Amino acid sequence: MLGNFGKHWHIGRTIYGKRTWRETRRTFLHTMRSCRHDSTVTEFENFFKSYTPDPKLLEKHPSLYELMSRMFLIKNSTPQWRLEALRQHFTILQEVFTDEAIQLMYVDEA
Repeated sequence: MLGNFGKHWHIGRTIYGKRTWRETRRTFLHTMRSCRHDSTVTEFENFFKSYTPDPKLLEKHPSLYELMSRMFLIKNSTPQWRLEALRQHFTILQEVFTDEAIQLMYVDEA
């Protein structure tokens, strides 16, 4: 369960920062939820690694991990349900737009 604690903690710090106790709390919650649902998070990562338009999309946009660890847009949803919604979203994008257009939509956050 806690095998990827360090990885998820680092991702949480990247998403939320480390200036205040609230950011640390969000990082902690993200880390615990990600560790609890590690197999779903791994499926999520594998989906993006094989995403043809941009296999590095998840590295460029670590905030996408937040969609897996929070229910803020989809009340009472499970991580598996959110994973399926993200898969559908990015699959439809791929059907409608060219790879170049998708890359332009998701320009690096940095």
